Amino acid sequence: MVAMVSCTCSVCKECFKKHYSLVAREQTLSHFNCLICRQPDLSVMDINKDDYLTSFSHRLKANLTSTDYECFQEKATNYALFCDPDFRWCPDCGAGFIHDPPGAGKSIIYCPKCLRMLCFYCKKLWEEQHEGVACVDFAKWKAENDEENQQRGLAAFLKENGIECPKCHYRYDLAKGGCLHFTCTQCFVKTQFCGGCGSIYYEFCRKYKACQALGFHTHHPRDCLFYMRDWEVERLQKALEDSKIEFGTDPPKKQVNATRIRERGINMFFRLFRKAPKETLKCRVKLQKEVGENKIDEECGEDCEEGHAGLCRIHYIEYLVCKLNEASVDPADFMDLDEIKLVLGREEKELPPKDDPNKGDDDYLKRMREHTKKELPLEKRESIGSLTLHYT
Repeated sequence: MVAMVSCTCSVCKECFKKHYSLVAREQTLSHFNCLICRQPDLSVMDINKDDYLTSFSHRLKANLTSTDYECFQEKATNYALFCDPDFRWCPDCGAGFIHDPPGAGKSIIYCPKCLRMLCFYCKKLWEEQHEGVACVDFAKWKAENDEENQQRGLAAFLKENGIECPKCHYRYDLAKGGCLHFTCTQCFVKTQFCGGCGSIYYEFCRKYKACQALGFHTHHPRDCLFYMRDWEVERLQKALEDSKIEFGTDPPKKQVNATRIRERGINMFFRLFRKAPKETLKCRVKLQKEVGENKIDEECGEDCEEGHAGLCRIHYIEYLVCKLNEASVDPADFMDLDEIKLVLGREEKELPPKDDPNKGDDDYLKRMREHTKKELPLEKRESIGSLTLHYT
């Protein structure tokens, strides 16, 4: 029998070898916990893994083949690099490297593989407009002035407000799409999180009593796209209007012109035979799609609806929710009584009593909304600044 390190469990040698050989070859460092009780939770960022992994490595070395043990050692080394605050990914070639912080007032570092310049702090490829400009201000400038952004319209907005890993902060320039359960390919622990709000999925969560029966899950705030994607377009637009936030409804002119050119070409081809079908605008938002066993980045390609700013319905809703999140608008202000009760129930909060039965539901709803915002305050979302749309 092999005694585990952080618990009282014991595993037979054959089971230990089969399980951890597979983990070493195919899974991440977070799976090197006890195969019986699953402790400790190695996906938690603030846990001290070093002592545990050092002790556990002796058991692995004594029971695994040298090849499988080397796989574990490589994962452990990679994790140590990942934890180094000076570790960086090159956004161009994808190489990982450690680089000392540049001197005072400097931001430029060089990728040792492709020799491209990038910013040490925001980790973006370097551009001359970044010189002497803070990372946040440069990101705002790029969103408002980059020619490609303006040509792609709102698709570029969703790209720039893409998915960011809450652990390694690697940014994926992809829209969130249908499934919000995202796995980071850059983390050495392959962090699983919600692409809408960044909440990490846990196998063992003790936040609420109900968590014990839920298994692998996370907790989304009420302003997460996970919930708000069920709102109708008209409702989201009204929330933006009431909050005095501008939003787009017309598609970029370049997208319209490209569709017209394509339509004329089809008509010329079909005119001798039959009338060609009318071309519709296609959504140009970048998505990660599965093709067989591989994942590729492609444009959405779904039909755009009128008044949805050159986006399909799903991505237009995502855009509207992004605008609300960017302005820190609390959706509780636009929820009805049943929705407020659902929000409080999810977080196991007690409902406030209806003090005066003579007062109407409107008064109680107002009190419930204020109670929700007080008991469950929302964290302010980080933002790179809004995109100014130029339909040229």
